[in-house]
Amino acid sequence: MDHEKVQGASNEGFVNLRVQMAGVYPKHALVYLSDDYKVTDITAANKRSIGEVMVPATAADGYGTINSRFRAVLKDVEAAGAIVVGAEVESAADSGSSGQRVQTISTGPAVGVALEAAAQAGDLIDVGLY
Repeated sequence: MDHEKVQGASNEGFVNLRVQMAGVYPKHALVYLSDDYKVTDITAANKRSIGEVMVPATAADGYGTINSRFRAVLKDVEAAGAIVVGAEVESAADSGSSGQRVQTISTGPAVGVALEAAAQAGDLIDVGLY
């Protein structure tokens, strides 16, 4: 996913992310992460919000900033199997070579949301942590 941590977290301690937006959304609009890795207005679908728009994009497919509901973003976390964009993930057993891994929720509590898709075990993805 083409995103980056923006300097200066909000007062609530959540991470601000610079993201590509599918459209031009007003400030404070709730957005979700779509399959094409762009954020989309939550009113367009029955999806779970990943944050709210703080700095709107000036054009569709442009970049803006959202105040995410994540406390941190981990980059390049190993997936324990296939994971779709926006899926809630939990910790998975260590592979013995890479350290911490994540998988789609099966039994444990969610630790965050997949910000990228993993086609198979071993793929590296970014994860927004609750």
